[in-house]
Amino acid sequence: MKTILTVSELAKKLQISTSTAYRYAETGKLPSFKLGSNLRFLECEIDDYLKKMINEQRNQADERFWKF
Repeated sequence: MKTILTVSELAKKLQISTSTAYRYAETGKLPSFKLGSNLRFLECEIDDYLKKMINEQRNQADERFWKF
């Protein structure tokens, strides 16, 4: 079963404020969905997003390194 996170749980997991979590969800930066009137996040989607972001940053760092 997939774990569903609340905004507070997500904020704690990512070490960001709840207002930042709301803003990232509203702008589409983080995958989210509404459950009734409440915003929720699938933990597996957040984990995938983090892995993607880390890999992109590593690739950018590698590209900068090899340009010299």
